[in-house]
Amino acid sequence: MNTAVRPHFETARHIARQTDNPIKKQNGAALSLMVCPPEAKQKTPQDMMQKIATILHMSPECYQLKIRQRDLVDLRFIAAHLLRRYFPRITLHAIAYYFGGQDHSTIINALRKTDDLLQSNDLCFTAKYYHVSRVVNEWIKE
Repeated sequence: MNTAVRPHFETARHIARQTDNPIKKQNGAALSLMVCPPEAKQKTPQDMMQKIATILHMSPECYQLKIRQRDLVDLRFIAAHLLRRYFPRITLHAIAYYFGGQDHSTIINALRKTDDLLQSNDLCFTAKYYHVSRVVNEWIKE
């Protein structure tokens, strides 16, 4: 560990320990503190959507298109599924907004269809999904 960073880490740990007990006693919730360097850029849902579009050799504007072409539908299905997986706090309404103002029920349908396609081992879709998933996993870990 870098010695220049260590004092800040120890300070953060101390603050977390001092804060954890009163919060736990008051409402039973545990506190988790994540220490990140300030220069580390946080990944956003929009960044992930752009990455997915790039992996599938498409433009990020394709999310907004209301066309039922197989490649575009696959793009939206995969993006919706991975957004829910990597950003669990994102709402269905937010995902729908990213897809051009769709309704949240459209996203629910996309998530169900994605699960169905993966369970039925649709060769074309599963190959795309797992390829994108692997690349996004590596991107998240960067």
